[in-house]
Order: sequence, then structure tokens, then C-alpha cells
Amino acid sequence: TPQFLLPLVNFAFIAFIDQCFEVLLPLMYSTSISSRGLGFSTFTIGLIMGVWGAANSLIEIFIFPPLVRKLGPRRLYIAAFASYLVCIAAFPVMSLLARRAGQVDGWTWAILIIQLGVYTFAFMGYGTVFRILFET
Repeated sequence: TPQFLLPLVNFAFIAFIDQCFEVLLPLMYSTSISSRGLGFSTFTIGLIMGVWGAANSLIEIFIFPPLVRKLGPRRLYIAAFASYLVCIAAFPVMSLLARRAGQVDGWTWAILIIQLGVYTFAFMGYGTVFRILFET
């Protein structure tokens, strides 16, 4: 039925774009600056992702329910899906900033924090699909 098929297709789209981003994230973070990455160690990458995971879980628990009530599942899904553009566009910006400075400086860290903050918002797209599926 369309009531089930449409959210399922939307879930497939957001899962695909999320996997594209998730594959690029450790690759970009671990690649050397001379090869247009950020040159982080595995420890630094693990620390970044661990802190982001803890923060993401708290934000999803406390911010997602009022946000979906205010915007509605459809508008929140559209905004979450569109925010992947910012997440993916941050990679070349961070690369450019790191290459210009010769290292990861404060500006690069600022873009990285913005990227992961927007990614937290993008992650809310999963919750909206399930809300649409089980609402009816």
C-alpha cells in the first residue's frame, strides 16, 4: 500500500545518503593533509566519534520529540534530508582550510563541529520515517 511504500522508499533514500556520508567520514579524517584529508590518528577519530555519539544520543532523546511536534514529521524529514548537503559540503571546506594552514587549526575544528552538529540533525530523519510508519 502507498501508506507503507512511501515511507519505506524515503527510508531507503535517507539510509543511502547516510551510508555515503558515513563512508567518507573516517576516510576524510584519516587521510593525510597533503592528500586532502585531515590526518587525524585513529585515537582522535575514535574520540571525535565517541563524543559525537554520546551527544547525539542525548540530543535525539531530548530535542527530537519537541522538534517533531513543532515541525511535523514530513517537514522535519525534508529538513533532515537536506542537511546532508551541508554535511557532505563540509569535507572540501575542511580540506581547504587544513591545507592552507598546513595543519588542522581552529577554523577546521569549527567546521568539523558544525558538520557533526548538522549531522545530528540529519540523523533525526530516521525517527521521522518511523513516526510516519507507525502513526497510522
